[in-house]
Amino acid sequence: MGQSLAVASKNNWLASILGLLALVVVVALLTGRKVPLINSDRAGLIAVLVIGMLMCMAGGIGKTINATVGWTHVINLLGYLLGAMILVVAAMALLKQPFFWVNSERAAILTIGVLGLIKWLIAMVFYVVLNKSA
Repeated sequence: MGQSLAVASKNNWLASILGLLALVVVVALLTGRKVPLINSDRAGLIAVLVIGMLMCMAGGIGKTINATVGWTHVINLLGYLLGAMILVVAAMALLKQPFFWVNSERAAILTIGVLGLIKWLIAMVFYVVLNKSA
């Protein structure tokens, strides 16, 4: 179990660094600052979505928690639900379909940023609690 926690720790650091990058992109886009290689809200939405997917591949709730409690744990299921919500919001924005309060790509960027932050916080809180008990 110690080996899987060590790997999870490295992966969580990488996911956290990617999360900071996503945060910088979201804040820059929402405040109207120019971001290299991102020249529209649509490109920003795609960039935030790709960074979020990289976060999930690197650290993700599943990798952190599966090492100890299994994929059917309530925290994992919450992470899956948040991830699915992010994908639905992104798809609706990319298809230019209004979805509840998300009626623009900018609103989708904000929503995805908030949902991603919540997902990251859940994973990190669980990981910190997990490390204290290990």
